[in-house]
Amino acid sequence: MVSRLPLWLKVWFGVTFAGISWLVGRLVWEQTILTWRHGLQMVGFTLVHTELHLYLGALLSGLLFALAYLVVLGISIVDVARGRRVAVGRWLALVLSAAVVSLLFVPYSTWQRLFVTKLANGPRAAEFLTYAAAVGDLPTVERFLDHGVSINAKNRDGSTALYGASVEGQMAVIRYLLAHGADPNIRNTFGSTALGAAREMKHPEAARYLQAHGAHQ
Repeated sequence: MVSRLPLWLKVWFGVTFAGISWLVGRLVWEQTILTWRHGLQMVGFTLVHTELHLYLGALLSGLLFALAYLVVLGISIVDVARGRRVAVGRWLALVLSAAVVSLLFVPYSTWQRLFVTKLANGPRAAEFLTYAAAVGDLPTVERFLDHGVSINAKNRDGSTALYGASVEGQMAVIRYLLAHGADPNIRNTFGSTALGAAREMKHPEAARYLQAHGAHQ
């Protein structure tokens, strides 16, 4: 005997999935295509501040979809336990919808590493490298350097990856950059160095390490 879902549940599942899919697509677009074209994004910022009604609608769809998903999954498990055959299409719908929603949980840095070749060869490579260093994302830093971005590349305000890491006291990144030849005495357009930034932001360990590795300004 083939198990069948009621029409109202199919509609509920389909409509709410469309809503959450829109949100997923919008955020992935910001982290990929929009990022390629215009550099680092405050993901979701524009959506929340200028298209709040769309964001709230998508968020509500997401909550209702989660409930619909659990209901369909629960019914399917019960059907199997009772010896009823569940259509392959229903299992595919559950798997594919879960895969789509899982994209919401992919970190921004993962998208950057995935498309590092494109970003590293673009005009904003230094911006991506400096940001990754500032947030302590060493794997992304390594990927950009492996793809030819200079370790001393300067972003729009003349800051380097080492400067970004020093501002935030990211010791693992600082150690890595210095071990691979980063210049600790480069000044940005405001005249600040990595050592000055570490001191100003009260990261004494970073300041000591920089001094021990050649920083003197």
